Amino acid sequence: MRERQKQNGKKTNEAENPQKSGQKRRFWPIIIFFLAVISAATLYFIWLYFQNPSVSRNVRVTESFPAEKQPEIFERFEGKYFSFRHNAKYILKRHADNPDQSNVILENAFFSQDEINSKKIAVMVENMENKNMEDSASYHMRETFSQQYEKEKFQIENIQGTAFARSGGDFFEKVVFIPRGGYLAEIALTAPLSSKNDLEKEMEDIVKSIQWKVDF
Repeated sequence: MRERQKQNGKKTNEAENPQKSGQKRRFWPIIIFFLAVISAATLYFIWLYFQNPSVSRNVRVTESFPAEKQPEIFERFEGKYFSFRHNAKYILKRHADNPDQSNVILENAFFSQDEINSKKIAVMVENMENKNMEDSASYHMRETFSQQYEKEKFQIENIQGTAFARSGGDFFEKVVFIPRGGYLAEIALTAPLSSKNDLEKEMEDIVKSIQWKVDF
């Protein structure tokens, strides 16, 4: 009798278990969904927490200031016939103040900056006694190639002369010829073409600073 009851109980449990197991399987997706939502919310709040500046102790706030423009330094070239002021970045590479064999070139000097494709200044003083400015080979060459050089008369303060500016190309070239008594001073400035206005201003400042050392 007891064995029959046990067998009947087993059958009843087997009949009920499929229903309970089916109900459990229906609840698992819901449980997994809620766990995923809770995990996502937890991660989001942790992220917000660490975005708070008061929490980040290692954050350093730096304030950037514009670099101060360094003042230009100038030097004065003391030639035999005249002197002029130039930027200290120019280095004197060559200087000769003795007349050549023909007694035409009385003095010449050459300056260059150390950078590649740097700016350069060339200076020359010619003996123009009983000659016109057009008799200078350097002047005549630039006047002949009028398609490459623009010619203009100029006066900067009390200094008068003629300037030739090379037009076109990727570099700047300007040469000024300043007659004074029996002498002709020539100053040439060449540079990669960056800011033409700045280079024009530099040449103007050089001419303004000229101080003659000979009586005429």
